[in-house]
Amino acid sequence: YHLRPGSSILSLGTVGCSMDCPFCQNWQIAEWAPSVSLTEITADTPLTLCKNAGCRSVAFTYNEPFTWYEFILDASRILREHGIAVVLVTNGMISPAPLADIAPLVSAVNIDLKAFTPEAYRKLGGDLETVKNTISSMIRSGVHVEVTFLLVPGINDEKEAFKRMTEWMDGLIPQPVLHISRYFPNRRWEKPPTDFRVMEEFAEIAREKLPYVYKGNTGEESSTVCRNCGKILIRRKEYVILENAIDREGRCTSCGMKSPVIL
Repeated sequence: YHLRPGSSILSLGTVGCSMDCPFCQNWQIAEWAPSVSLTEITADTPLTLCKNAGCRSVAFTYNEPFTWYEFILDASRILREHGIAVVLVTNGMISPAPLADIAPLVSAVNIDLKAFTPEAYRKLGGDLETVKNTISSMIRSGVHVEVTFLLVPGINDEKEAFKRMTEWMDGLIPQPVLHISRYFPNRRWEKPPTDFRVMEEFAEIAREKLPYVYKGNTGEESSTVCRNCGKILIRRKEYVILENAIDREGRCTSCGMKSPVIL
């Protein structure tokens, strides 16, 4: 969201995941099935595709990128050598050693923080402390980190736990961007979509601690605001940029304050 806004990014994925969320919003590709059509590629294919598409960034997304870690590690080395930004969209379930190997090759990461209790994570097939370590380690490595919290009724809608999560994020330097995304019934979870009022209540809790909080999957406009003068720096609707008030040096065109956006 804060990385090269308005630019095109090449997105690649395959099938498979290391967790088992009953509410998975991408379950059709998170689970492999014989009906899924796959194309074999090599580690240099992402660079070729990126050049052909005129993109400056590549995102490994759609399914869990760490399930094909070795490929992504090799591809990221090639991309990095050619000045292409590597982005990972991940659940953060990775051990410290392989994380340390790939972190220097990554420009930005969006990590799903699915809940903030160990019990909830165990039910989803993951581990809270592992994900927290991934987030903090990426930040220490200088990677731009954004966190996505899919607000799911009956799973992670306990406000006290969410408040503890934002307090923990507040202690990270720099504080990561937080996306609170609206859930829709999918896979094995049939609760109604997240109520808009609940989305705003959780966003207000997060704004008490974090400077950049966005609501996702709502169809509403979403803006990045200058923390100094209050001017809208980037106005979006979903992923379409409607307004951009950041100059070529990454500063607010109104007051000159450095923006949080990476150009």
